[in-house]
Amino acid sequence: MDLTTKEQPAIVPMGTDSLFFNEAKFALAEKVAGIFAGSTMVPEHFQENIGNCLIALNYASRINADPFMLMQNMYIVYGRPGLEGKLVIALVNQCGRFEPLEFVEDEGLCDGKKENGLGCIARAREMKSGKVLEGVKIDWAMVKAEGWLGKKGSKWMTMPQQMFRYRSAAFFARAYCPEVLLGMQTREELQDITDLARGADGTYATGEDLKGKTQDKIDALKERDTSLDRQHEKNLEYRRVVAAAAAADSLAKLAAKKVAEEPTIEKPRSLTPLLEALTTLTTQRLRYGMRNTGRTAEQAMGKPLGLLLILIADWMNSSTLQPRSWPGS
Repeated sequence: MDLTTKEQPAIVPMGTDSLFFNEAKFALAEKVAGIFAGSTMVPEHFQENIGNCLIALNYASRINADPFMLMQNMYIVYGRPGLEGKLVIALVNQCGRFEPLEFVEDEGLCDGKKENGLGCIARAREMKSGKVLEGVKIDWAMVKAEGWLGKKGSKWMTMPQQMFRYRSAAFFARAYCPEVLLGMQTREELQDITDLARGADGTYATGEDLKGKTQDKIDALKERDTSLDRQHEKNLEYRRVVAAAAAADSLAKLAAKKVAEEPTIEKPRSLTPLLEALTTLTTQRLRYGMRNTGRTAEQAMGKPLGLLLILIADWMNSSTLQPRSWPGS
């Protein structure tokens, strides 16, 4: 049995109780949803997700439940919300129509024999009529026929009593108070439909789907990191070229001053900036100049590099820099 064969959600008339059809209620709910979305005390599928929080708030409002309690017991399975079995029991008990649910279990139900006729029934007394209402009996025959027992990681093997109670409570709610669930299934039911596993974000999907999602995320992160690395290298290379060109141009202007105005020019205090500028220019500016403009190597390097080379040569031979005829001047 798959998702498509299960019963469809009940159609519930939309009225003024819905947050989505009341402007004032919606405005308030949107603010509250923002607070929940910013909290780390709600499950991951509600954190930083105002839309999910708003939907949960609307559901809580419709069934008169505490929003925080609801979020703690609501999960996303294939894009559909699923409720914890214990929440279903709580919702039935607090709806005000019944006395607390009782669970009638056949003797030997959980002794390991798994006999087909052994099962559990959820029942409750209706307050208005005093009549005892019973839900559908969930027995081992149904568990086996539906394939719930053989699912990977099935809790029917390890916690049968709890699973019988959760399932019988859900069947009771659908039969006698469907407005409590509004057509939603329990998380346990959705997990029994197919082999589901919980993802890191709190949602449930098949193992294959989770693998696919995980690989897609890994590929996307790798592509993003590669793109960022390329952009960083490009930006860094460009900044180096610009800085080196600026340094060379400044030195060229310094060395080209007329003798009449500046008989001598003080030698720079450190040779390091000159060497760094020279190294960067010879490896980076040449590449950019030739690639981006189609110029020759000599044209790409330009006058600033020639001036820089002469400045370094003068550094080695004297304590002052004497202007001379520069290449290309």
